[in-house]
Amino acid sequence: MSGEYLASLAGWYFLPGLVTNWAQTIYYSITIRAGEPHPQPGTPVFNRHRRNVFTLVIVSYLLFTIYQTDWQLRQVGDFYSDLALPRHADEKTLQRLLRRALALAHPDKYGPSQQESAALAFGRVKEAYDTLTDPVRRFAYERFGPDMLAWKNCKTTRDFVMQGAQSSCVTMLSTLVVMLIAQTFGQMQHGKYWRYLTLAALLVFELHTMTRATEPALLRYVLNPLLSALPGFRHPPYLPFQLVKLARQTAFSFFIAVNQLAPWWAPPATAAQEEAVQNQLLSQIRRIVAATTLDSQRLLALEHAPFAGSARSESAMRERLVEWLVQNEVRNDPAVSAAMKRAIERRNAEVDAHGSG
Repeated sequence: MSGEYLASLAGWYFLPGLVTNWAQTIYYSITIRAGEPHPQPGTPVFNRHRRNVFTLVIVSYLLFTIYQTDWQLRQVGDFYSDLALPRHADEKTLQRLLRRALALAHPDKYGPSQQESAALAFGRVKEAYDTLTDPVRRFAYERFGPDMLAWKNCKTTRDFVMQGAQSSCVTMLSTLVVMLIAQTFGQMQHGKYWRYLTLAALLVFELHTMTRATEPALLRYVLNPLLSALPGFRHPPYLPFQLVKLARQTAFSFFIAVNQLAPWWAPPATAAQEEAVQNQLLSQIRRIVAATTLDSQRLLALEHAPFAGSARSESAMRERLVEWLVQNEVRNDPAVSAAMKRAIERRNAEVDAHGSG
């Protein structure tokens, strides 16, 4: 799991509680007049207010993480948005526009002080030209993003799809392992069904996106047209790989949001449910006691093995064992211990007196 996801996880588990405390305090200071008592922690009114405030904080933070992911995607950019290329342009149009961009970005057009930055810009345009003018590499770039630039051994569409599917499956498997480990340690106990269903749906969506010749219908007919239709809001159209990243982060945040909200909105346990839980715990305790008793009997039989078959040895062992138990019980008695302590002190005093005389 990357550092970005770890930072997001830490934010999810620490920030909502702090913000809820502050927000509830501010809410009481606004809605309750000075001098009137505030609801005390543990009361039904306080718990209801805290549940509502906590829900508002969690939903707001979920929307913020989605916006933050979108903002990060826009900051990183892509070949189309960086070079102002039409998203659905054909190969000839892209070649013409990219040749013009190569000519404008050539380092020979800049002075000595700008050679380094010009060389970097020219290298990015050259990389975009090599990627977008090749139909196979263009297909791979739109579905896997800049990661495909490092896949030097991939030559055909099938090679890129297999490499991308392997990477996606590894990501999903690692997410599943983290979820199982968290559940083993008592975390993420709520919403298990929806969590696994969402993870499976996300995997199917990624595989569908990377194996189709066209972009997903959600992107083509809903999301990108909606972004372009919003007045005063300039947002470059999403590429398939950007939608996949946004879906991953949204699902990751959704998992944690459900896990944190479920305890607050779950119906209180009934008496029958509590009794069933208690019976289950008692059954577990009985099994543990039975197993412990059986182990003790086996150990006792193992210790008794050298004396088996000899009545005289067994009788002597029983006498010694009874004697040891009696002495141990007597020595552990507080009155006996105090008497022995006084006798020892008296004897030591007599020895000291004889020695000094």
